[in-house]
Amino acid sequence: MLSNSDIDALEDILFAEPWGEDALDFFGFHGVVCASVVGPAELSAEEIFRLATGVQTVPDSGVPEVFRRCVQQLASAMAHALDMGQALELPEPEDGDPMNALENW
Repeated sequence: MLSNSDIDALEDILFAEPWGEDALDFFGFHGVVCASVVGPAELSAEEIFRLATGVQTVPDSGVPEVFRRCVQQLASAMAHALDMGQALELPEPEDGDPMNALENW
């Protein structure tokens, strides 16, 4: 799973200009990665970046390395949990409101 500092760095990317207003939060990001893991086709970090930020094309500078690392770490942890017969769980929201987190997921 991701550390709190990884989540903070990820959210800094998600909420950055110019896509920050249309981007998913961490729970939405978690949902996209989860869909990639359990779906019929694995999504690339670039595809997940476009979905998570709402942009049509990846910036010229490419997908930020921390974003790519977070995708890989989270996808790997989810795949491992499924391989071990465990259910995937929604991360615990800081505000204690699981319904808001579930809606964003």
